[in-house]
Amino acid sequence: MKTEKEKSFDGEWYDPNGDAELITERELAMDLCHQINLLPMNSPEREPLLAKLFSNKKPNAIIMNPIWADYGLYSTIGEGSFINRNAYLMDGGKITIGNHCFIGPNCDMYTVNHAFDPIERRTGLEVALPILIEDDV
Repeated sequence: MKTEKEKSFDGEWYDPNGDAELITERELAMDLCHQINLLPMNSPEREPLLAKLFSNKKPNAIIMNPIWADYGLYSTIGEGSFINRNAYLMDGGKITIGNHCFIGPNCDMYTVNHAFDPIERRTGLEVALPILIEDDV
């Protein structure tokens, strides 16, 4: 039987609040975002926190404050890419930002959706599909 996380990466309906691992990962991401967003851009503490939040971030990618992510773990940020202020990466599904990409301010990337039918929506299930931004965008 698949875990809720496996279902999410396979594009199947899953329960993000019915999986202790997903809940723990989201809570950690919220805490890391909070810590990062309180720091000045040139703080030596900032990059290690960003690397913990976005473990698939290339070292020379630049992310401005504030930054928000549901997990961070499921986002890949390529070499030389730049993410401007107040971006939100809802990475219940995988987000891939290629090399040398420039993401504008207030850009939100949503991989997750819920049922449109109100009765089905009450189940709390979501479906996540990946986002791919290729190089030089």
